[in-house]
Amino acid sequence: MKRFSVSCIGTYETCGYKCLRQYNKIGEEKIEDDKNFYGEFGALLHDLFDKHYKENLTQEQMVDMFYNAVNDLECEFPDGKKEQYINEALEQFDYFYEKYANMKPILTEEEFDLQIDGISLPFKGFVDRVDGSIEDKSIVISDYKTGRSSKFTKRELSDNIQATVYSLYYKQKYGFYPERFVFIFTKERKTKEIEINEAFIERGLARIKRNVRAMEQGIFLPEAKGGKYFCKNFCKYYDECPKYIKSNDGWDL
Repeated sequence: MKRFSVSCIGTYETCGYKCLRQYNKIGEEKIEDDKNFYGEFGALLHDLFDKHYKENLTQEQMVDMFYNAVNDLECEFPDGKKEQYINEALEQFDYFYEKYANMKPILTEEEFDLQIDGISLPFKGFVDRVDGSIEDKSIVISDYKTGRSSKFTKRELSDNIQATVYSLYYKQKYGFYPERFVFIFTKERKTKEIEINEAFIERGLARIKRNVRAMEQGIFLPEAKGGKYFCKNFCKYYDECPKYIKSNDGWDL
């Protein structure tokens, strides 16, 4: 089934060319997994956070499961940084157990499909956790982020696509919007929150529809808004990208 996703739109905003190569056509499932170490490592931590609630894991059990799984990652650690990333993961487990392990979310890891008016294809999504009370019409959606928070600027949060799509889904499911959407940055031990209201939803929908219209018009520009580091570390298509030429000293615009 053809569907949009938050990651597809996010990829498009970062680089249209990567989106075209990775997803092939508007609404297509990924042609192939664009695996990289950072994504795979982050997914492992997400999975362990969720297993804490589903299997009532102690911190010691989570650490044991982490060590058992980390050597089976398909992607290799960045050169000379294996110990660093392992230690950072252990610190993230500390933070998780200090702040969240004793909380009892309403649900974790929920997959959903959402049809948005004016957009031809549905959106798919995966919710990390929902806390609060449905009876009191007071819920908070949270999403774990194991990377850095720097790209989540005030401007980015003002019409954030993920918070918009997830909030629309819960409005459809429960009949009311969540109070807040929270990004939990486990590496930096901090959060960034968005107050959900009609004005925010309108801004988010406008951003989503603007991107969808451009994709439907076949506009897939190689913009590389993430910069050279993004291209070399997170895009397997950079050596074919029309925006870049290969030179002896790296990549030049």
